[in-house]
Amino acid sequence: MDTCKFGIFLSIMAGLQIGEICALQWEDISIPEHTVTVTKTLQRVKNFDPDITTKTVLHIGPSNRKSDEQKIHLTDLTVAYCEKFRQEDEKSFVLTGTRACMEPRTLQYRLKKYMTACNLPQVHFETLRYGFSTRCIDVDFEMEKIGNIVRKNI
Repeated sequence: MDTCKFGIFLSIMAGLQIGEICALQWEDISIPEHTVTVTKTLQRVKNFDPDITTKTVLHIGPSNRKSDEQKIHLTDLTVAYCEKFRQEDEKSFVLTGTRACMEPRTLQYRLKKYMTACNLPQVHFETLRYGFSTRCIDVDFEMEKIGNIVRKNI
């Protein structure tokens, strides 16, 4: 397990979108409370700044989640992995362990690489959110809330 695989695991266990996991910083995870708070997302967007020569730029903006969906409870196993990978710098990103973020297409590439290595069919990152839905159903989570979480940006 490395930080990138941990990020994929965290996405499955918490139902995070690829942009949310890429924007996640250690300050967003509370180990004592067993929660992750999702308030932002990272995406590559068209550059409109004439002073910057690249066509696109990375942008961290607010998450599309409603306020009552921002705090997600974590399992004991997930918290144990959080303790293993936790960084001293609360501003560091979960996927990199530094103050530099990983962009979504890099994470999607890594997922593809891991799936190939395991001889599994290729899936898009959003498919992982269905694993989260299944976990919720297994513990009798409210169906309406699962639908609201999973339908976002699919």
